[in-house]
Amino acid sequence: YKRLFLLLKLKTEQQRVDELVSINGADFEKKAHKQVRNSRQNMPEDIIEDHVFLKLFKNIPRTDLEMLFPNQNVQLKLFDKIKLAVSGGGGTIFGLFSIIGKIGAAVINPFALIGAFVGLIGIIVRQILAIFTHRNKYMMVLSRNLYFHNLDNNFGVTSYLIDMAEEEEGKEAILAYYFLLTQSDKQYTQAELDRAIEKYLKDRYEVDIDFEVDDGLRKLRNEGILNEQDGKLKVLDLHQASACLDKQWDNFFNPDEKQ
Repeated sequence: YKRLFLLLKLKTEQQRVDELVSINGADFEKKAHKQVRNSRQNMPEDIIEDHVFLKLFKNIPRTDLEMLFPNQNVQLKLFDKIKLAVSGGGGTIFGLFSIIGKIGAAVINPFALIGAFVGLIGIIVRQILAIFTHRNKYMMVLSRNLYFHNLDNNFGVTSYLIDMAEEEEGKEAILAYYFLLTQSDKQYTQAELDRAIEKYLKDRYEVDIDFEVDDGLRKLRNEGILNEQDGKLKVLDLHQASACLDKQWDNFFNPDEKQ
């Protein structure tokens, strides 16, 4: 996801318990209460069920999506579990066979049995360390997603969405002005301009968009840049349009003008 917006609201503890009970049966209710409490015990105190939280992330892999949720526990992927089970299980079994094979020789050479036990303990310790290593790797991924990929939170997300909406409004006017200025010889009508811009977006970016041409033209008309005669649309050139906009900005805050 190049841009990912999350709107989060915690369910009440009882709602979550009821969900788990409906999945696992009525006998699971006691365990469900314990499971829900354990999943929420490490969350900050200001994250409560009455609040709604907005999060904005960038460049989030689909596989890392669940790590962004506040009550998510770090868990190994299935492939890593199988990998650790195969390597750890194989090493442990090999160590057990080695001990069994040396029990008979323990009477003659007890150091061989001790060495086998030490080797088995070493294998077990190595597998435990491998589990912690993989867990730390997932923690690093989680920290990276929360720190480097987090763009904004709550009110900042709202402000970001408003800015994006304003940009889209400006793009509509800019596209309409660009086509009317650079292709003035075609003398576009509103419908023709709408089709030309939609075709351009389809050919250039391979997206089907219902361009709101009436909205873009309304903005140009309100700014005094667009003229329409017999259904044909015309705009001021860049120099005239700049002068028109500059004049409007100069008169926008006029302290001498009575309201």
